[in-house]
Amino acid sequence: MIWASALPVRTHTRIAIAAAALPSVAVGLLNGLYLEHLAATPLLYWCADLAQWVLIPAICLYALARFAAIGPRAYGLRGPDAELPAGSLAVATVLACAVFALAYFGTSALAERWLPQAPPHFSYAHLIPSGAMRVPVVIYFALSAGIVEEVVYRGLPLAALGAAIRERGVLPAYVLVSATLFSSIHWEGGLIGLIPAFVVGVVAALLYLRIGNLWPLVIAHAQVNLIHFW
Repeated sequence: MIWASALPVRTHTRIAIAAAALPSVAVGLLNGLYLEHLAATPLLYWCADLAQWVLIPAICLYALARFAAIGPRAYGLRGPDAELPAGSLAVATVLACAVFALAYFGTSALAERWLPQAPPHFSYAHLIPSGAMRVPVVIYFALSAGIVEEVVYRGLPLAALGAAIRERGVLPAYVLVSATLFSSIHWEGGLIGLIPAFVVGVVAALLYLRIGNLWPLVIAHAQVNLIHFW
């Protein structure tokens, strides 16, 4: 079943949604060029990271709500409702967690086995401290990426399409384009990072079309990140 809440969307609304998503997409595509250099100076790195994952998305989503009246519910961040009551939402979350983990870790294992091994251009692993600070840093990495990436690459595109998702050819285009964009921001991880990200992007887009609520995907995404970074 295609997302039941999809409504007609006007052109100016689509422009507003695109403008809200574009800064995060642009920074995601470019950050592989400078993160390695910033990592040598922790203060600069964390300022840049907080800007990318907290400040920029918060400003863009606030502007989207303030000037275009498009709030979190419009891009899938909503609680239980008539379309997906609490019990169904819980089941959807468990399903999403299982599917995300299988898609990411299964594809990663196959990629590592069959693809040429090459060191990633940049890795977050060496930024994770040991000791007491490990827990909050891993949780921050997991939640920030889980929330922002699901909103930007799944929630906002579907909100922009609205009822047009039911038109012929639009649904596969949404899945492929959102998955491709999501994968492309992981280019600094090399081919072994791109392929699992693309598979997860396809799975996530299909799940969102089915569930119509972004929270199960956010939680599943954060779960995969927690396991990956831990």
